[in-house]
Amino acid sequence: MNESRSSHPFTLHYAMLMETRIPDDAFKQLKNLNLGKRMHTDLVGVLEDQLFLDCTKCPKFNKFVTDMAYEFVYMRQEGGFLSQLLKTFITESESRPVVPEKLMKLKLKQLWLNSMGKGNYQPLHNHAGLFSFVVYLNVPYTLDEEHKLNNGIESSKNKNGCTEFVDPFTHNNIIIPVENKMEQHIAIFPSWITHLVYPFKSDVRRITVSGNIYVDKLL
Repeated sequence: MNESRSSHPFTLHYAMLMETRIPDDAFKQLKNLNLGKRMHTDLVGVLEDQLFLDCTKCPKFNKFVTDMAYEFVYMRQEGGFLSQLLKTFITESESRPVVPEKLMKLKLKQLWLNSMGKGNYQPLHNHAGLFSFVVYLNVPYTLDEEHKLNNGIESSKNKNGCTEFVDPFTHNNIIIPVENKMEQHIAIFPSWITHLVYPFKSDVRRITVSGNIYVDKLL
C-alpha cells in the first residue's frame, strides 16, 4: 500500500472501505441543504423517506468527498478490483504509483437523504458509479440502548442498525456498528461493494446521506 498524500486522517479496510470524519465546514453545508423531491421509487429499502439533494449546493463537501475518493484510488491501486480497473487506463511503461487525478476526473453526480425509522431497513444492494458513500448525519441512539431492546440476547449478536459491506469478489465483509458516535462520519466504498442496513429498534428518526461519484472523463 502506498503512503498517504492526504493531511486528513482516515482508516482504510482492505480495498473495500474508507472511514473518516467530515470537516466541520463541509458537514455544515451538507446539513443545510434544501430537501428536494421524493426518490423512494428509484432507490431500494423500506424507509420513512428518501429525498433528492442538490450536490452543486455543497461545494466544500463535494470537494472533500472527491478528494478522498482520489486518495482511495491512490492508496489501494495495487489491491482488489481497483488494480484491474486501473490497468484499463495505464500502460506498463507508466511510472508507479499512479496519480489518479492525472488519469481521470471524478465528479459527484447523485446525492440523496435517507430517513429511517424504527424497523426500517435496506436490503443487500450496490450502487452506480465508481465510488459511493454514506454519511451519518443524525443517529439518536447508542449501541447500549439498542442492546437493551433485544430481550436478553447477548450483545455480541446485536447488529441493530449496523451497516454491513460485502465484497462480491472476495466475500470479505465489514460491519460498521452505527450509533451516535458515528455522526459526522463518512464511509466511502467502490460502488460494486454490496451492502445492507439492518433495522434498529429505538423509536427515533435516523438520517443518513448517500451519493455516487462517477468518472466524469478520462484525461
